[in-house]
Amino acid sequence: MHEKLDIVVQEIRKNIQGLRSVMIIGGYARGEGAIDFSGGEPELYNDFDIYIVADRCVKDGFLEKLALQCSKLIGKGGLAHPEAFEQRYDRNKFFHVDIRCLAKKNLKNLLPTIRYYEMKRTAKVLWGEDSLVEFPNFQVADIPLAEGIRLLMNRMMLLLMSFDTRFVAEPSYASKEEKKIILYYLAKSYLTVAESLLLFKGFYPFTYQGRAEKFGQIFQTAYPEIYQKYPDLAQRVLKYAQFKFRPNEDNLDDYLEEWFQCREIIGVAYKKCLGMLLGRNLLNEGWISLHGILKDNLGYPYFKQYAGIVLSKYHLNDKIFNLMAAKVGQMYMSCKYFFALKEALGRTYWPALSLSDHGLAILRILPLILYSNGRSNQINQEMLDLAKKELKTVYPEFANSNWPALKTNWLYAYRVYYLRRFI
Repeated sequence: MHEKLDIVVQEIRKNIQGLRSVMIIGGYARGEGAIDFSGGEPELYNDFDIYIVADRCVKDGFLEKLALQCSKLIGKGGLAHPEAFEQRYDRNKFFHVDIRCLAKKNLKNLLPTIRYYEMKRTAKVLWGEDSLVEFPNFQVADIPLAEGIRLLMNRMMLLLMSFDTRFVAEPSYASKEEKKIILYYLAKSYLTVAESLLLFKGFYPFTYQGRAEKFGQIFQTAYPEIYQKYPDLAQRVLKYAQFKFRPNEDNLDDYLEEWFQCREIIGVAYKKCLGMLLGRNLLNEGWISLHGILKDNLGYPYFKQYAGIVLSKYHLNDKIFNLMAAKVGQMYMSCKYFFALKEALGRTYWPALSLSDHGLAILRILPLILYSNGRSNQINQEMLDLAKKELKTVYPEFANSNWPALKTNWLYAYRVYYLRRFI
């Protein structure tokens, strides 16, 4: 790992002007990065998450080219799975180096997201000055609860992306690598179930193992209604935390059953967290009725904590200003998406012009697609029709609007919005 990171650091130093520091974040920074021993020799699994601090922000397009170059230099394909989901999964092809940039002058004003909260405490400086000392000292209570919803949506995206209806229709279709990455994404999903439920109770340990253990301590008393339905959930989280650290091939034959079970559980966690954010019980809501509730009610609760953080710097954080700032925030994100979509398509897609945040539309459409496909590939057509109607407001549709096509269209919309690094 260190040999490969040295190569990455040297390539970054050659190509970035005004570089102050290079850091690695995530599992590999904490000593919890995935190492696969199933082939006899240890192999890195998934990706390197690199942050650089420079005098000025470097454009994303340049960073993406540099990241691909770094990936090639360490013998990897350099593709990110969500960026190239159309291709069938291959471990070496999809191991990539992800490079993001922060401007030194902006460090003291970072928002208290989960990413920056973790970076402050667990990132490792690979080269240069210790820029982490300039990060704000966020506490768990400072993290907006919407961060937990965002995490859950990201993992639900991984479940959707990695599933193919042909895995059900043709049992021999899935390769060993595809089965294994599904299990890896299940591990990330179970950990995020614990992470999000912990966040809503004011806890967020720094490590995967710490989160799994803390979740086991509070689960039964903090979430009795979920415990009653899934009493073994804490054990599942702990088991998959260990799998994420050391991926193996023990459960490959059960990958589909495990996928459906995880899909069910993460849906319950998603409803529970949304209910706590909105101050209402959503556990018994169907996906169609939940979509309507979110469409009418999610905007302000989702954005208000972010708005409050910005306004508090100017001593303006009262309800009226917060409401206005939350709306402005939605409009800003809507404009960013509209122009990013124009760039991605090479043309203007006017139905995507809106005053509401497209990220929230993408978020609430996701379950309609993910849960509309049954265990035997039977389709809930009402859910799929609603997903198709709503998806048209954020992305142009294919001529064919079956489940695989809608899945693909949704992933295109997700790719434009959530992978463009708007903030």
